[in-house]
Amino acid sequence: MMRTIYLDARKLEKKEEAHFYLKEVLNFPDYYGENLDALYDCLMEEPSLHIIISNKNEAGDYGNRILSVMEDAQKENDGLNLTIE
Repeated sequence: MMRTIYLDARKLEKKEEAHFYLKEVLNFPDYYGENLDALYDCLMEEPSLHIIISNKNEAGDYGNRILSVMEDAQKENDGLNLTIE
């Protein structure tokens, strides 16, 4: 069964806050490195996940980098699906 997670892109604008938010909402392990490489790695381990992201236009520069990493992971992981609104 696919797990669905809703993310608010407004919470991705600042690096430290963004990774704390992602770790909590996506239920990443304690060893999550809180950087873009670690985000990619954790997303690649997801067997069946649908992420719905709202407020894309308010993500800011860092948030857009996070969204780009998520899109890259989606291309490589068939179990990961993104919907960006």
